[in-house]
Amino acid sequence: MCLQGNIAMMNCIKTRSLFSEYIDRQLGQKKSVSIAEHLSVCSECWKECENFMKILTIMKKLKTFDAPRNYLEGIGHGEKQDSQTLALRILFKKQLR
Repeated sequence: MCLQGNIAMMNCIKTRSLFSEYIDRQLGQKKSVSIAEHLSVCSECWKECENFMKILTIMKKLKTFDAPRNYLEGIGHGEKQDSQTLALRILFKKQLR
């Protein structure tokens, strides 16, 4: 837990777990202020939040595409993957072409 003076700030693990909601402005005022205060004194969390925002910016620029009709038939044959990993592989493969 980071400390500034005698005031205990939100800890790093809790802060990082709320980055998405914080950036999307889905938190209440009290939590948002706590995160902002933590980021103002914790350089590691600040850097982590900056990197998170950079990744979001890059992901928003990714083009979407429709998978071929028979694509889903091939899923489940071969390497086991969760849906998020599969989606990222599809996106990055398309971007590298």
